[in-house]
Amino acid sequence: MWLQPEIQFAGLFAALSTVAIVWLLLVILAKRHWTSYLAVLGAFVAAGIVAAIWQAEAVLWLWQFPQALPPVWSLSMTAMTWGIISGWQTPRPWRWPCVICGVVGLSMSGWAALLFLWIATVSPGGV
Repeated sequence: MWLQPEIQFAGLFAALSTVAIVWLLLVILAKRHWTSYLAVLGAFVAAGIVAAIWQAEAVLWLWQFPQALPPVWSLSMTAMTWGIISGWQTPRPWRWPCVICGVVGLSMSGWAALLFLWIATVSPGGV
């Protein structure tokens, strides 16, 4: 049986926030350049969007701009993809943890986007 969407978004928010914090710590320890910080910012933006979807009643002002949500979300996913690519140039002991954090963050954000689209299409009232 499927979990309630609210529970799934709460779990995805917690996981994305954790990945973003760990990724930020890895980037700081690896002393990377600004593109890695841009990727971490994308992870934090994706976590914020998932939190806004999860707590939609609390951020009603966000839903006044429904056309802005998909481009911002796709830009955050693009920034995370950029971070995965720049993670390959990270020095040796930090390379795999940075790449793994990027892949996990990107896949969780993609899962949340697909869940959002699924709710929007199958629920009678929409999102």
